Amino acid sequence: MSSYSSKLALALRIWWLAGVAWWKMRAEPLPAFVKQWSEPDTSSRNRSPLKLREIVDRVLIVGGWRPRCIIRAMVLYRLVAETGKEPELVIGLPVESNSKDTHAWVEINGHDLGPWPGRGNHHAMARFSHEGSK
Repeated sequence: MSSYSSKLALALRIWWLAGVAWWKMRAEPLPAFVKQWSEPDTSSRNRSPLKLREIVDRVLIVGGWRPRCIIRAMVLYRLVAETGKEPELVIGLPVESNSKDTHAWVEINGHDLGPWPGRGNHHAMARFSHEGSK
């Protein structure tokens, strides 16, 4: 497969995963959905998690429009899980929050992977992984 073909295939897969994430998050509890998406696969095994983050951002952010952080985080979570690593989906609130606005990001071994702003100044309220919620 040519480089262009493989890039196009990955971009289409990212959009497909975003659609699946949007749909499943309305139909299933988040812990069950995350557990389903934790199954390793070989599709992205040769890509680094940081490279996957960059690709997901480039593909899903179109002009000034971007999907919500939970969708971007779920796509990144799935692609990283496919590498054989064990990511965590983290949901948090700003440390000094005056609203109910949350942010979702992915971590590997406690290291923030994104999407932007990642952990930033957010306090983790819930963590989800292949083991379930924590």
